[in-house]
Amino acid sequence: MKKHRGLKRIFKSTLDNYHENFIKYNGYIELYVPQIGFMNEDINGKEYQIINVLIENTKHSIPKDANFMYVIDELNILNSHIIISDDSNDFNLNLRQESLEKIPNYLKQIESKFDLKFKRMVSITEMNFVDYINLGENDKLDILYYIRKDEEKVIFVTNVLWTWSSM
Repeated sequence: MKKHRGLKRIFKSTLDNYHENFIKYNGYIELYVPQIGFMNEDINGKEYQIINVLIENTKHSIPKDANFMYVIDELNILNSHIIISDDSNDFNLNLRQESLEKIPNYLKQIESKFDLKFKRMVSITEMNFVDYINLGENDKLDILYYIRKDEEKVIFVTNVLWTWSSM
C-alpha cells in the first residue's frame, strides 16, 4: 500500500472544514467528503481503501429531521459529497435511477460494513438536435453515452453517481 505525499495534512485540513460546516448547519449544507485515503496499484490498475471514520461520522452526524443525499461519483471516486437539507426540493437534481447488474467492490464493502444501500443514478441532459449540433467539442467529450439521438431530440448521460439517501 502506498501513501500519497502530503495526504495526512490535506486530509486533516479537509476533516476540520467538514466538522466546522456540520456544526454550522442551518437548513442546507453541501459538503465534500474526503473518504478515500490509500491506494493499491495491483488489481485493475487501482483499488481504493475506504476511511471508516468519515463514513461513520457522516452517518451519525446527519440531523434526524433532515433529508440527505450522500453522492459518490462513479468515474471519480475521490469526488464524494453529502447534501443535507430541510427542503426536499433541493434534491431535484435531474437524476434518473438506473439498474446495474454489478455493484463495484468498494460500494459492496461500504454497504455491508455500515448497513447502507446505494442506488446507481445517472445525470440526464435532454436537448433538441439543433442545440446538440451547436455544442462545442469539449462539451461533447463530457457525454458518456446516448439514450436517444435522432433528428428531433438528443438525450444523453453526462455523469454516473452512486447515492445513499433518505428519500
